[in-house]
Amino acid sequence: MTNSRNKGASFEREIANALNDSLELKKPLKRILEQTREKHLPDLILGNWYIECKRYGQGAEPLEGWWDQVIAATPEDCHPALIYKFNHRPIKVRIPLHTVNNNLPRDFNKLSIVSMSLTSGRFLIVTFLSKSKVAASIGRAAFLLPEIDTSPLILEGPLILNLSILNF
Repeated sequence: MTNSRNKGASFEREIANALNDSLELKKPLKRILEQTREKHLPDLILGNWYIECKRYGQGAEPLEGWWDQVIAATPEDCHPALIYKFNHRPIKVRIPLHTVNNNLPRDFNKLSIVSMSLTSGRFLIVTFLSKSKVAASIGRAAFLLPEIDTSPLILEGPLILNLSILNF
């Protein structure tokens, strides 16, 4: 039988190492060890992103309690991110939709969150950490520079069909 605490800690280290490698961080991202003793701490903090990591056996969608946990751990002026993986499925990142478009209200309910691949999530986190301007288009509606062709970034959510983001 797999020890769930070891499985979770191993996944947290895997995500920290993946972010360290892909972002070439000068100060390596490490697990917050106190989160095992204190209730309202995330697994990882990267800039103003508060990240909760969950690894689970069976399923496809994260438990509602996981999202509630990362929201409770995230201060008002920061961004929550839930990184999760189920057996035989790719790693996904869930964030609130208002982090992609600050014209949307700050909302954390099911209709206002999106899930994406780890690659796409990493791109968004890097974009926001760099404080670059971002052009985004949803279907045919666009924000900022709609005449520029953008590469597609597919997000999953009830209000999202196709969101493209261009970093400039």
